[in-house]
Amino acid sequence: MKKLVITSIVILVSIGSLYSQGKLINGKIIAENLENLPFASILINDTIEVGKSDVNGYFQINIPALEQK
Repeated sequence: MKKLVITSIVILVSIGSLYSQGKLINGKIIAENLENLPFASILINDTIEVGKSDVNGYFQINIPALEQK
């Protein structure tokens, strides 16, 4: 019975980690004068908006694992 419980836990943790293979990028946007840049848009190739910074300049972008690099 104990082996069955341990095996079940290992399998569940393994399956859960397969779905969390994405990348998380976070940071802070600052201006040239070292002040926070609130509500700045983050763009890919100058066309696709992927995120915005908050009131303090911090941002967080989640990149799914299925995206090609």
